[in-house]
Amino acid sequence: MKFHQTTEEYVKSQEQRLELIKKHSLPTEGLVLKVYLPDETHNIKGDPKKSVTHEVEQIEINSLGITGDRHNNLYVKSNAREIELYSSKTTIRNNRHIFVVSENDCEELSRKIGVKITPELLGANILVGIKNNNYPLTEIPQEAHLVITESNAELPKPPLAVLVRHCKQEGCGITGKAIAEQYGRMELSAKFIENSKDNRGIVCKVEYPTPEENKAVIKPGMKIFFRYTSGVTS
Repeated sequence: MKFHQTTEEYVKSQEQRLELIKKHSLPTEGLVLKVYLPDETHNIKGDPKKSVTHEVEQIEINSLGITGDRHNNLYVKSNAREIELYSSKTTIRNNRHIFVVSENDCEELSRKIGVKITPELLGANILVGIKNNNYPLTEIPQEAHLVITESNAELPKPPLAVLVRHCKQEGCGITGKAIAEQYGRMELSAKFIENSKDNRGIVCKVEYPTPEENKAVIKPGMKIFFRYTSGVTS
């Protein structure tokens, strides 16, 4: 997790988000277009293809994450990502369950980098289509809820699953190398890291269902309702 180093930096980021909201209204509905899982044959430390996913018919999730995925866990050991707060290998809660990207984000990254950037190359688990909206999914507010329902649902209740935006995923060297290898152009790795800050997608935690209940089966065609938190009541 990265943090703003000054309050001024934080305020500037929120002002930029407000400008986005004024230009493109926040999404209210969307669709699950495709779902993906990692290729376990490349699950080797140092292998750039470790981050690449492939399309599947469905994924199963609960509040531990995706069944069979390496991020499926209630707790994790901290690493370099959390170095600002924790010593190495401190046990902390896992908020990195599912990686979600949108069509808009992939299109923008492709335009900026100059090659086709697919959800698979980004390592996505879910590709979202946002109804009548060009707002980048990467920039939806903190703690936004992605409420997944059956395709014919008119209301978000009862949900099949609820994802909560933890933070945006910025560019990393592993994904950059995977893209560079895909196109045989090593300079694309640095170009990806430089241009992916605002269109890389979001990391989500799974709020529902819990392990005590049946796992939710997520398939293409399911509806997503976007809900934005305002507070809690006593």
